[in-house]
Amino acid sequence: MPRVETPEYDHGVLAENLREFRSHLALSQGEMAEHLGISKSLYAKLELAMAVTSRRTARRMADTLGTTLEYLLHKTGEKTVANAAVADAVPSEEMLRHILELARRDDVVALTKQTANTLKINPDQACAMIIHTILQEKR
Repeated sequence: MPRVETPEYDHGVLAENLREFRSHLALSQGEMAEHLGISKSLYAKLELAMAVTSRRTARRMADTLGTTLEYLLHKTGEKTVANAAVADAVPSEEMLRHILELARRDDVVALTKQTANTLKINPDQACAMIIHTILQEKR
């Protein structure tokens, strides 16, 4: 079986950084785990400094969070770097204005009511689903 390379790092530093990034992104542990592409149980253990991660997984987490591997594992070097995944997670003011404009459109309001009634969900959830779909179609 091939050996998985595990980087040397202080588990407490990784745990602290993961909590910091999760707090900044306002995500639950489950959402953060999904965002990072790891299981919820592994994420929870990493945040409690009770698990070790491979270099490959640590690198992927750093890339997703828009930071360097050195910062994520050791809190040295630059905290953030340009990264599309993080930029997508935190909408710009322009994007927020666009979302609000979409939410006020008559066709979106009507579709929101219909979707909420059909799916028996909160209208805010229905509106978020519809706006997400509209934005995905524009990409």
